[in-house]
Amino acid sequence: DMESVQKLVMEKASYKDERTIQSVLSEEHYKKLSDEFAASGMMTIDMVKQFKPWYVMINLASLRIMKLGMDPKLGIDVHFLDKAKENKEIIELETADFQLKLFSGLDDEVQLNLLKEAIDDPDETVEMMDKIVVAWQSGDAEAIDKLIVEKVKKVPELKPFYEKMFTERNIRMTEKIAEFLTNQDGKTYFVVVGSGHYAGDEGILKLLKKKGYKAKQL
Repeated sequence: DMESVQKLVMEKASYKDERTIQSVLSEEHYKKLSDEFAASGMMTIDMVKQFKPWYVMINLASLRIMKLGMDPKLGIDVHFLDKAKENKEIIELETADFQLKLFSGLDDEVQLNLLKEAIDDPDETVEMMDKIVVAWQSGDAEAIDKLIVEKVKKVPELKPFYEKMFTERNIRMTEKIAEFLTNQDGKTYFVVVGSGHYAGDEGILKLLKKKGYKAKQL
């Protein structure tokens, strides 16, 4: 439930010492970040001051997604989750606790690099998101993978984040899906994950094929 998730967020995403997002960022980066939050009309920097860079970055990304006219609450995953609540059993591929531990486990330097990169190039972030949406709409998994890989090549400091965000999670989710496929319960499982997890050589589709399953994009 949302109350439990909010407690987890406060536990994993907030600083427990005297640090704030202002104290870990340079004056220039902090001003840019503060100005962008203020300009959004939806959030202020004071609302994220106590949080670690990775969580501030997620909030910044959400603002930019909404700037494109998108609503994170209207994602395909949310749509199917709401539908499933009507009369289907819901099984988590990942728990909220696992996802939060994943982000909070990133080195401080990696977190800062992620946030600074996002602050420095807001237009690129929006442009990349726009391209990913177009690729998703046309079912072009290769284009999605290319966009993500090119970003990592351009900014090598993002590699540890990429490995945790995609590679490690894809392996875990593939194992879980393989469990569903080997179940002898006669059930059909409908799996919903973000488009970035299907793409590339380390994507779920390729990993399932390596396990000997037939996986085909429709």
